[in-house]
Amino acid sequence: MNKIEKPINIITSSIFNVAFSLGITSLFEITSNLPTMIAIGVLTEIMTLIAYKEEIKSLFK
Repeated sequence: MNKIEKPINIITSSIFNVAFSLGITSLFEITSNLPTMIAIGVLTEIMTLIAYKEEIKSLFK
């Protein structure tokens, strides 16, 4: 991967993960209030960034 592909991969992957998790929670009607949806989105984003921790570190080297 070149230097431009890595950040684009991380950004699109995190957007997809947040959208997917919010879609699943709304599909099964686990929650319908906004603060819980925001919390789920933030937690999913944090998990995605933890998963890409090594790639993010290599970007700043």
